[in-house]
Amino acid sequence: MRRSLLVLLAGAVLGSAACGGSDTVVDTPGVVRVSATEAADIIVERAGDADFTILDVRTPEEYVAGHIAGAVNMSFFDPEFADAIAALDPGAGYVLYCRGGRYSAEVSALMSDLSFVEVYEIGGGIMEWESAGLPIVP
Repeated sequence: MRRSLLVLLAGAVLGSAACGGSDTVVDTPGVVRVSATEAADIIVERAGDADFTILDVRTPEEYVAGHIAGAVNMSFFDPEFADAIAALDPGAGYVLYCRGGRYSAEVSALMSDLSFVEVYEIGGGIMEWESAGLPIVP
C-alpha cells in the first residue's frame, strides 16, 4: 500500500501546477481551491467541529515560525507523509495549506486520489493568508 501511495504522490507531483489566485476553483473530485478569506470563513463556520482539521504541510520550522491558529503540522517532506495522509478520515473536512500553494496542490491531488470528500486548498498558501491581513500564531 505504501508503494501505491508513493506512486500516487509522485503522479500528483508531476501532474500538478503551483496554485494561485483567489477565485474558488474545483480542481479535482473532493477538492476545492479557495482564497484565504474563503478559507477563514470556512474555519470560523467549522470551529469546534471534531470532524474538521486545518492541515499545514510545511516543514516544522516553517510551522513554528507562524501558522494558522488550530492548524496541525504534517510536513510534506516527512518520509511517512503519504502514510499519515492515508491514515486520515477521508469523510472528514480539511483546510490545507503550505507556503505558496505548490505542495498543498500536490497533497490535495493525493487526497482526491484517496477519495477524500471535503478538502479546501488555500490557493497561494499562507503567503496569501498573510497578504489578506489574516492572523497567524507562533
